[in-house]
Amino acid sequence: MSRARLNTGWGSMIAAVCLVGVAGGRQASAERITLTDGTELSADVLDRSPESLIVQVPRTAVATVDGQPLPPPLVEGVLAPAFRATDLAGVARALEDGKGQVTLLQFWASWCPYCRKDLSLMKQLFTQHDGKGLRIVTVSIDEDVAKLKEFVSRESVLFPVISATDASGLPALYETRGVPAYFLIDRQGRLAGVWQGSVTQGTEPGKATELEQRLAKLLNS
Repeated sequence: MSRARLNTGWGSMIAAVCLVGVAGGRQASAERITLTDGTELSADVLDRSPESLIVQVPRTAVATVDGQPLPPPLVEGVLAPAFRATDLAGVARALEDGKGQVTLLQFWASWCPYCRKDLSLMKQLFTQHDGKGLRIVTVSIDEDVAKLKEFVSRESVLFPVISATDASGLPALYETRGVPAYFLIDRQGRLAGVWQGSVTQGTEPGKATELEQRLAKLLNS
């Protein structure tokens, strides 16, 4: 599905939010909407305010966004979108650098409580599998890069962190609906798992998360 914010016409996509689990939210209600230019559409209304109306429409009903056709949806089995960006340490990171390896791409923010909750798992995966077939690359949507660097240093985050302020197209490229978000990419560059929300929330202590289970299968294949 695609979501858009309506004022007097199509507006920007919904800003990133902190997600607790797989996308949920308010219960939507399908309504017939007519814009001031006469355009009509049937859409689920997600939220209303005095300034805007947030609606959700089927992806197949959208011809173009800003004049460009929508790319295929990011689902398991499709090729992960290629990217190239520089991390906080000044090292260039690209998806193609992980050929032959399994890549875990995470979108997060230091202010997001669910991202912080998942941080221990990310550290664990890095310690267990770095240099053993797994490559972790993360993208932070923090706007204050100085505070982000302080957080990364304080929390002893050793895996690469890319600032979205320097790679603003990355969250949109992967169509993240908020943070945290995870994209598990196999050795052939195809998506092997997509999680929009915390991967540890709801998992019983001592039990492997779904992400860990899928990762183990990829590393052992």
